[in-house]
Amino acid sequence: MDIGAKYKNSRRLKRFTFDPAAMTELLVAGTFVECIDGVPKDGVFRGFTVDVERNVINIFVEHPSYEFVPEGRQVPEAPPAVLQKFDDPSIQVLKRFMKHFEEYNGQKTT
Repeated sequence: MDIGAKYKNSRRLKRFTFDPAAMTELLVAGTFVECIDGVPKDGVFRGFTVDVERNVINIFVEHPSYEFVPEGRQVPEAPPAVLQKFDDPSIQVLKRFMKHFEEYNGQKTT
């Protein structure tokens, strides 16, 4: 089943904001995070914007439990999501495996 079709055009949206500096730090460090509270597991990503005045990245998520947002209305901001950072050694092993896997796939397809 195409999960995108499940919520197509329902406009039951919330806006989650993230600090670009914190997101950049995660990317540079290669850290893995998981949302443990705030965003439904079956929520559907619908896009993002950058709010330069507030210096935040807005991520839009759709879910049937959210209130309907009429066209032209501002999507309500959700309470902050709770993220958990993974630093244990098994994550480092997974990162090394993924790097080797990507290198292998790159060599195999070229």
